[in-house]
Amino acid sequence: MGGEVIVKGLLLSERLGLVLGEDTKHGRVARILSQCVMYGDRTPLFTAEQWDAFGARHYEDTLMLFQAAHRLSGLGDPEKN
Repeated sequence: MGGEVIVKGLLLSERLGLVLGEDTKHGRVARILSQCVMYGDRTPLFTAEQWDAFGARHYEDTLMLFQAAHRLSGLGDPEKN
């Protein structure tokens, strides 16, 4: 290559985009988490952008939180909710 390069890991939205065929900035998962995961005083834990970065490092934990938020929001299969 003849010089220095930067190699980075995928963000949550990029990783999910590969799996689900979605290509959106910060993705649906990060947006839902930014609205559903809160501190005790009901302020959001992270923004969608911060969830996107967090999910890149903690993919399985992030998906577990998303599944809980998804279920509690009544999304998906009603029999599983």
